[in-house]
Amino acid sequence: MSRFAYRKLQLAIITKAIEYNVPIVFVNPRNTSIACLRCRAKLSYIRRLAICEKCRVIADRDKVGAMNIYLKTIQVLAPRLGSWGIYSMTDETKPRDGLFKNEGMITYKTI
Repeated sequence: MSRFAYRKLQLAIITKAIEYNVPIVFVNPRNTSIACLRCRAKLSYIRRLAICEKCRVIADRDKVGAMNIYLKTIQVLAPRLGSWGIYSMTDETKPRDGLFKNEGMITYKTI
């Protein structure tokens, strides 16, 4: 995917997230395929397979990276669960198009 197409997709996702008041977390994908999902030890690779010598987990490197991004996201969001905004998810007085006028969107950024 070209950089332009990636940015366009990213902008579309951010726009919809803001429209529906969904929290946005930006995670740096660098080095996300290095740590084991279970024990956080350094993984060794045979082609695309990641192997943890400590706990014997074997997984595809893309899946390891995706799961580590997910785990980083959960670390950011877990302390804030239940506090996305001043309106509950089932508030029926909220307009169908998402946000009230001048309602801000909270974004989180990981390290």
